[in-house]
Amino acid sequence: TADGDLVGRVDDKSGNGNHLIQSNSSLRPTYKNVAGRSYFDFDGSKYMICSTVSFADALESFSCVCAGRPTTSGVNRACSFGATSGAGGEQIGLTFLDDGAAYLYNNGNARYDIAYTAPSDPYVLVWGRDSGTNYGQSGDVRKDGVTLTQTSATNPSNDTSSMVTSEILLATGRNTSGVVAGGFSGEIFGLILVSPRCSSTEISDTEAWLSGK
Repeated sequence: TADGDLVGRVDDKSGNGNHLIQSNSSLRPTYKNVAGRSYFDFDGSKYMICSTVSFADALESFSCVCAGRPTTSGVNRACSFGATSGAGGEQIGLTFLDDGAAYLYNNGNARYDIAYTAPSDPYVLVWGRDSGTNYGQSGDVRKDGVTLTQTSATNPSNDTSSMVTSEILLATGRNTSGVVAGGFSGEIFGLILVSPRCSSTEISDTEAWLSGK
């Protein structure tokens, strides 16, 4: 892949077959390599999708680590997963912004204290959640190794017990009508999604590795 190429496929290096595909060339992100740093450039409409998800559970318990740099305000989902219907409680969206880093559930949310300012450098966000937790207990969000404070939760007693994960979306999500929405505008340098949730040591090691991307 060369600087400026459109990206139609990203292979899952874990060997589990969760490959990301974009068959529509007009919706593919652009691969960039600047001063030795590689990233995907998204404009809010580009995204990739895995529709053959092989995780053992519904992804209620997970860790997601993402190095990125959003370039505009807005929802900016780094990734999302769940049902293609986008039904409330059956999809989890992980955002860089939306009034703070957040978990979005399409019928509730939990937000954390990042106000938008255009960063000059990428930063690493970590979302981590356990099975059986409700929206108010969503889990942790870390920014560059520092745990953020939850600032608000909507419908905090709702949960994702009915969730079935049939797809993973990179750089976007779905609304409650199942329409792709809330896309990421900016640069994604790397994203790792693991289920079940990782240990604190594994997270620290992954943060350190991604921070150099």
